[in-house]
Amino acid sequence: MYIFFYLILIDEKQLKIGLLAWIASLSLIVLILFLRQFNFFQLNKNYLRIKNHINFWKNDIYKIGDIREVTFESKSKAPYFAKIVFKDYTIKRYYAATLGTGKWKELQLALEKLNIKVTNKL
Repeated sequence: MYIFFYLILIDEKQLKIGLLAWIASLSLIVLILFLRQFNFFQLNKNYLRIKNHINFWKNDIYKIGDIREVTFESKSKAPYFAKIVFKDYTIKRYYAATLGTGKWKELQLALEKLNIKVTNKL
């Protein structure tokens, strides 16, 4: 009841500004929460490059010779991700919610052509 009374007291312009600010802040929070899920992969015979659709400045590059194996996995309702195990046994995970199963299969075949062990748990 108090909220309704408060809405009557403020004018329409303030209400629109407040609503826009609320929507913008909610959108920013959602973007920050899901930011790390928008990765994609680029591969050539020497390097594996991982980029992000939104963080376009993010650019992780790894030499093919440094990669021991790659595993494609998914946890219940989480998006698919690639777990990269390096020769020094360090592990990096890269989520890629924008890639469909066909693209994961293409990446698997391309990595296998470069003699990298690939485990597909999708």
